[in-house]
Amino acid sequence: MAPRTRGRQQTFSRDEFANLPTDVEIQALIENDNPKALVLSADIIGKHLKNQNVKTSQLRKLFGMVRQIQMNWSDIDSQKAYDSYRQAILLKPKIGYQTQRVWEKNRYQGQGMLILRDAVDAALDSIMNIDEEDEHKLQKRREYFYRLTDFLEAIVAYHKTYGGQES
Repeated sequence: MAPRTRGRQQTFSRDEFANLPTDVEIQALIENDNPKALVLSADIIGKHLKNQNVKTSQLRKLFGMVRQIQMNWSDIDSQKAYDSYRQAILLKPKIGYQTQRVWEKNRYQGQGMLILRDAVDAALDSIMNIDEEDEHKLQKRREYFYRLTDFLEAIVAYHKTYGGQES
């Protein structure tokens, strides 16, 4: 998965990012319970983020938002479930904004944030694409979001393992 640039000039080689998981692979991680593949993908992404000098605090900020949504998600109260789903979807513009801010300050770090944004967007697409007619949609959304949370937690852990720096 080469980072999408959304109109920006690419300043990195495609080969440098050839081993990143694709959007389809990330969606498969979220939709299918495969912890081994999740961990391997998180390892690759975490290493790339460290190599792009993405700061641990930048990752933890996003992970904190995700964890907060996870803690509020209820499978008993359908209104709370919908509110959590809504907050999950609103992560897309939030991470987009955070990515743009980093990009404007430091394009090298910005490339790393593009990798993270694309991975989170792909995972959120899995949650958003659950059929509205599916009678188990609330449970599936929660289950997929919990896998996204695990995925981000693993990315943060690998980033730190590879020597990711604080801000």
